[in-house]
Amino acid sequence: MTDFKELREARWYCVNKIGMATVCTSKDDAADVAANCFAVYPVHAPYRVVQLVPIDDLRGLLERLDALQEFYDADRATNKVCDEVSPGLSSIPDGHMDRMGAAVSRRSAAVAKIKAMEQPE
Repeated sequence: MTDFKELREARWYCVNKIGMATVCTSKDDAADVAANCFAVYPVHAPYRVVQLVPIDDLRGLLERLDALQEFYDADRATNKVCDEVSPGLSSIPDGHMDRMGAAVSRRSAAVAKIKAMEQPE
């Protein structure tokens, strides 16, 4: 399981247009540094307040977001197939059960992937 503790620990920087970064103690501190740097070194403007994190921390988060998107898409597909059968319909259209089975399988696979990500390694 990815430890997102470091993502919660703010590491704020003031960065200028040439890529120089000044580490700051907080977002407000970075904003103050940006304002001061703009006054003293306007040639290096614009100054941006940013939070930087190691790319490995973000990879785990992005993988989880991808898995959640897969679940959302599969869930929508399942709901769409279910909505196609009206309550008064006496027979199920051709191919409907195959599409329903495929949608449910995609949804189940997405749920399994999300659960696997939540298990400690």
